[in-house]
Amino acid sequence: MLMIVPLVIPGVILVILGQFSFLTTITTLVITARLRKFDIALEEAAYNRGAPRGCGSSER
Repeated sequence: MLMIVPLVIPGVILVILGQFSFLTTITTLVITARLRKFDIALEEAAYNRGAPRGCGSSER
């Protein structure tokens, strides 16, 4: 319990929430941009090699 007490400084929780929301937004944008460039032929090749249908990216 003594280790948690110093973390409850006024504003620290708001800073943590702010950082979390900022990083989540940036991460979502980067991953979405990368998935848009994904070659669908690679996914089809994986299916031909035996990958299950539910493991790919979203249906397009």
